[in-house]
Amino acid sequence: MRSEIGATAPNGIELSASPKGLPVGRLAITWVRIPFVNTSPLTDLHLLLGLAPVFWFVGIEQFVALPLLAWSMIKLALRGKRWQVGVPAVLLAVMLVIMLLSATSIDSGMRTLTFVRTTAMYVVGLLVAIVIAAECNSPAIVRKLLRTLVLMMGVVGVMSLLGIIGVADVRFRSLAGYLLPQALADTGYGNQIVWRFLGNQSWFQGFGSYFRVSGIFLFSTMCAAATAITMPIAVYFAVSSRGFRRLGYVLVALLVLVPLVFSTGRTSWLAISAAGLVVVVLRLRLLPRILSLVLALAAVASLFLVLPPGFIGEVVDDTLYARGAGSTTSRMTIYRATLEGVMERPILGWGTERDITTLDNFDLPAGSHSHYLGFLYKHGILGLAALLTFIGVITWQVWSTLTRKWSGRLARIASMLSFVSWALLTAALIGLTSVLDLDATLALIVWVVIFSGLRLTMFLRNTDPRDSQGAAA
Repeated sequence: MRSEIGATAPNGIELSASPKGLPVGRLAITWVRIPFVNTSPLTDLHLLLGLAPVFWFVGIEQFVALPLLAWSMIKLALRGKRWQVGVPAVLLAVMLVIMLLSATSIDSGMRTLTFVRTTAMYVVGLLVAIVIAAECNSPAIVRKLLRTLVLMMGVVGVMSLLGIIGVADVRFRSLAGYLLPQALADTGYGNQIVWRFLGNQSWFQGFGSYFRVSGIFLFSTMCAAATAITMPIAVYFAVSSRGFRRLGYVLVALLVLVPLVFSTGRTSWLAISAAGLVVVVLRLRLLPRILSLVLALAAVASLFLVLPPGFIGEVVDDTLYARGAGSTTSRMTIYRATLEGVMERPILGWGTERDITTLDNFDLPAGSHSHYLGFLYKHGILGLAALLTFIGVITWQVWSTLTRKWSGRLARIASMLSFVSWALLTAALIGLTSVLDLDATLALIVWVVIFSGLRLTMFLRNTDPRDSQGAAA
């Protein structure tokens, strides 16, 4: 071992003088990177995303984000680092206050646990907002975070593909399943944590009997939502990279496409398609935008004139009942019970989902299967107003930024934001018929995409559009 400061021992651990000023010759190990222990908060967020398949295998993916991000907050505080959060993060905090007020209506111990679990997802969102605001100081850092998300979902694609071809069509008990209290393990939610599987056999019109992918998510619809939200960002990396990297990202995008297709989430398919079309049209200048709208309306009108009577209705019926009548009928029952519950407690709602007691052997609760209707049911008009204001502010900040003209490096940042806005709009549309706050991994993905997009918006809004250099891309 060399004796001077900054030497490297044979084991590769970097040695340096003690920060307290020990004399030369007395060496101390000052830094050994231990994941989550002394890594930076941003690295913690990367690890939370990248290790999601590992957490799923162990069975802790639904619980691990909040304590680890809370520890990240402590590390930020110890470093004395300052940060500023925007209006959306403040509105998220307001939503949390309203959620806590609505909890006074909960009258069941098990539903109290449901409330705590769901509320934790929004606390995670606030912590993600703080980490990104404090640590993502350039668009390049945001890009790396989004890349981690895409690569992780590529791994989920590989796992899904193995399940589809029968190599990984397995079912096993997670390690966390052995520790979960039996009362919780016996619930539908607990059963999903106890038993690990990548999908199950199902039926879909056109597919027949097939392996319906759920991946590392609680349910197939949530797998579909996660992949639909990630897909635009995967496309961004594929089109913005060069050479062999482009080929690699094209492969990753195709892998992400696998669970999107084989989870057969009809809303997710429609959402990513509609959102992509909206983004393309709104990114055009005014005249092409008007022409595009006129052509689209003319095309729709021509369909009604050319196609046989009743054809459109048959297509709609085929789409609604592609998985059989049970899926749509169950949803209608849930929505009816949800609206009835809203009429009983319109201001602050019921605090959480509740069982539909008027039907025998119906185990799906009121307040589920729609993020917006569910939020109205659980947190009343005040909660829904806060949620819609949150979405409205994000929409205004992102779109008012994208409609400006950018050049040079700023144009590349705006291009990245365009694909993120595609993902954001996809998530907003999926929320019409799915909840985004039940699965912890899906919720983490949504929060990362939201606040990454807002961070990119901040970089652009704080720079003169005529400055072709701008922030480092």
